[in-house]
Amino acid sequence: MILSKQAIKQAIREGKLSIAPFEESQIDFAHIDLHLEEKILIIKSKGFVLAKTKEKISLSDDLCGFIEGRATLAKQG
Repeated sequence: MILSKQAIKQAIREGKLSIAPFEESQIDFAHIDLHLEEKILIIKSKGFVLAKTKEKISLSDDLCGFIEGRATLAKQG
């Protein structure tokens, strides 16, 4: 199940989800905007990119998450 904006806020209040640093403005319809660190690693042979978020995220055992790139970044190449 994908959490709604209100369900994300509730999970944070209940301690099931923690993000640091965090601002409530990062929560959108059914996602949380994260920020990438400046330093990334590009493995050229397969075009693979490793990156780290500025936020530390913790989830309770009954939640899971996934991270994917934004379309605006993909359009930049």
